[in-house]
Amino acid sequence: MKFFLSVFIIAVSLLVMSGGTDAHARIRHVMANSSEIFARLAPPANIQPGDFVAD
Repeated sequence: MKFFLSVFIIAVSLLVMSGGTDAHARIRHVMANSSEIFARLAPPANIQPGDFVAD
């Protein structure tokens, strides 16, 4: 069991080292795009509490 666990850890670390930069760049790109979209969807900062009260 210990042997398989150590082999698994080595395999995962090799995988992360070999393709890690590509994956990290992709994740950063997706996070930047999603935060930009959320910033566009956010309401303007100058909303007052009485703006949506019906007259």
